[in-house]
Amino acid sequence: MSKGPFLFSSSSFSVIMFNLYFTGIYQLGGISHHSAPVVGESVFLWGGERPDLPLVHDSPQKKKLLFTINRLEFRTGRWSSHVTRGTSPPLGPIGYFCTTRNNEIFFFGGDCGHDLCFHNDVNSFNSLTYEWSNIIPTSDAVMKRAGGGMVCMEFMGTEYLFMIGGVGSTPTTYQSQYHYIQLLNGHIRTNEQNLLNLSTRQWIIPTISGQYCPPTSHFAIEKITNNKAIMFGGAVPSDDGRNDIAVNTVYTCQLESDTTIHWESVKGPVVPASVQWPVERRFHAITSIISDSPTLVMIGGEGYDGLVNDSWLLNTSQYQWSKIVLPESVTSRKNYSLSSIMMSPHCVWLVVVGGRGTTQWKDVGREYEQPFSAYITDPNITMLIELVLREGEWRVSEVLDSTGLTTEAYQDKYQLLLKNRQWWQDQFIVYPTEREVKLQNYVESLQQELRVSEGNKTSLQEALLEASQQVIEPIPLDKTRVEGVKETKLSSTKEEVSTGPSDVYKDIDDLKGEEKEEGETTKTKETTSQEENEKLKAKVFDDELIIAKLTKEKLQLKEELQSLKDISTDTKSIQCDYWTKAVMMSLTAIQDMDHLKELVEKRGMLPILGTQISSFHFQFFDDKSDDKDCFLKVHNFPSNTIDGWRIKPYNTSAISRSLVVRYSSKSAEPPYIQVSVEPDETGATNKISHALSIDGIQTSSDASTVPWNIEVSKNDLLSTTPSSIGPSDVAALSTERVRAEDTGIKSITDSLIAVLRNRQVVLSKVFEDSLPDIALGLSAANIITHSVRKNPSYDSIIRNFITGLEMKSSIAELEVHCMDFLEALSNIG
Repeated sequence: MSKGPFLFSSSSFSVIMFNLYFTGIYQLGGISHHSAPVVGESVFLWGGERPDLPLVHDSPQKKKLLFTINRLEFRTGRWSSHVTRGTSPPLGPIGYFCTTRNNEIFFFGGDCGHDLCFHNDVNSFNSLTYEWSNIIPTSDAVMKRAGGGMVCMEFMGTEYLFMIGGVGSTPTTYQSQYHYIQLLNGHIRTNEQNLLNLSTRQWIIPTISGQYCPPTSHFAIEKITNNKAIMFGGAVPSDDGRNDIAVNTVYTCQLESDTTIHWESVKGPVVPASVQWPVERRFHAITSIISDSPTLVMIGGEGYDGLVNDSWLLNTSQYQWSKIVLPESVTSRKNYSLSSIMMSPHCVWLVVVGGRGTTQWKDVGREYEQPFSAYITDPNITMLIELVLREGEWRVSEVLDSTGLTTEAYQDKYQLLLKNRQWWQDQFIVYPTEREVKLQNYVESLQQELRVSEGNKTSLQEALLEASQQVIEPIPLDKTRVEGVKETKLSSTKEEVSTGPSDVYKDIDDLKGEEKEEGETTKTKETTSQEENEKLKAKVFDDELIIAKLTKEKLQLKEELQSLKDISTDTKSIQCDYWTKAVMMSLTAIQDMDHLKELVEKRGMLPILGTQISSFHFQFFDDKSDDKDCFLKVHNFPSNTIDGWRIKPYNTSAISRSLVVRYSSKSAEPPYIQVSVEPDETGATNKISHALSIDGIQTSSDASTVPWNIEVSKNDLLSTTPSSIGPSDVAALSTERVRAEDTGIKSITDSLIAVLRNRQVVLSKVFEDSLPDIALGLSAANIITHSVRKNPSYDSIIRNFITGLEMKSSIAELEVHCMDFLEALSNIG
């Protein structure tokens, strides 16, 4: 690269600076032993084994890290970091059990990270409110462990969390039907199984039947129906317990009652060579493709000789495996997460996040080597795989890494698929009518009656047992007492004979009279006891009749409930919630320009902002200070519930003038404030009305405060979009205009980024060849920071350069910054 004079124009600027690429502010770091489930239009990631995780039981730094959750939005293709609230999050962030239900993510157990410390509490995270709730605190009822599996199952309208297997510390309570094997490292591996009733929040130790798994950990389990799941692979102990053995057995487990799990082994010890079957593995993951016959997808993992670089599909109707070909950038990992989202009946997106690579050996001194495996990092830390259904088979259509998710081509494809999916869901999802809502309420009342019936039956059975004991006990007691009396009188008679012969006959007559009297008393008591016995028998008979009646009513209720559920789910290929938990009200602020209004209307912002209801014009209040930004602020949020409703900010409740100015193209998202409105579970009125205040602006009436009227009814809780976002209430239009020079800077920067996105592959390869030298030259020119120079990467260098661009306030400063960058690169050659 040669030096020379350079003249600035927006077009030449874009052409010469083609080799820059902006990847965003937040990047996900290395992570393993985690889960990343899909909820709505996002992937949520919490905890996991990370380089910055303090390996202590508890500390301020650990709490700060665990109070943060990462979110990947399919809409933007970017990760973001969010601070959570509510009760304290779990303290076992490594290898926890995880599953979802509607908008909730459940977490069980986990490895604390130090010594042999494991957990067994159950926590819930609400993806709408970002709040934690402790469902079940730590107890001795179940084993503390990690590295197992959990799914959410349903039986007769009641939902349960089902936990299976894992490794942990020595249990306080051993369950006789399960096995506990101690490993060389002190861990206990188990096949313990637990059910948690989500309605009563009570632990259940289920009865198990069939051929169930031995003590297993680091397997994969996925639900395929409401009450059935499939488990594959994992590590089991060897016969002597000294080594781990990877397996490739498929098990099915089914919730057959509220206390019974039935198991079946699909694969025996020998599989014919003609049958395709994956090799043994552990530390892998599985996800499902929802269809008439669910298909499972499995990727990678670790086998006997290292990583297993393959991927498979399992047809769950016939339990047949088939291979699919994916690049090693996807399959060559372990301890990662795998999740899926259906974009249409014929298209599914798989999301692979994090994990570790091949195990290597590191010399730690004194001729001792320690195994380690490096974290998967950008650009492969997040991979998106698109599978499409063609001629009855799922085939790989496209594979994108982290950088591919930020391209304009991806954004366009997502918007197109989103619109098609909305149409598809509208065709198949039957949203609830008034009759269906009443039907749902009736089903819930029947479920309550069923629970009461079961409780009454249990109480009557206990009373029956007590009554039976009362029938048996009185008669032996009376006979014993009478025999004792006879023995005493006879003994007395013998003594009288030996001491007073002259009184023998008199004593004998007296004795006969007393015996006769005792006999009559005994006969009377036996008659009374028999009468009491008959009364108790009659009561028992009545109780049995009541139990029989309740049992019959219970069966009738079950049949009626099942028939109602069949009616309510008929012709629905997709299950959905009738009611969401919150309505999102949005306020958007843009400049009063026609092309900006069109961008908002045509960019498919409906899932985020909803439908515009009203708008007003305003100007920011300016304090005449050039170095201070002006803000539109929303406040007056109620601290308590109003009529049983909670109103609170969902994101930052302020919009700066600079954000309004920057929104000028489809490469950005218009600034907006969202407010969450949700009913309290204990009861709420049919409608809520509350006025928030908008400050920091000036309207045509010179008012300093504008009311934002929040009006929501329970009817608004009916889900009308996949993201369950309610309508926008306000679209605020700023009548201010941007200075011409500001417009020029923004236009140049936007044009630059648009060109660079298509050229980032070329530049990244150039950087790879001379990365240390490039970093040294850019550091000398004050383009990058000292920390980036010490640990340079293509992404970090570009982020530093773009940050410098955004800080320039004139085209002249922009030109100097870019010239310094070019000269530093030209010195490399």
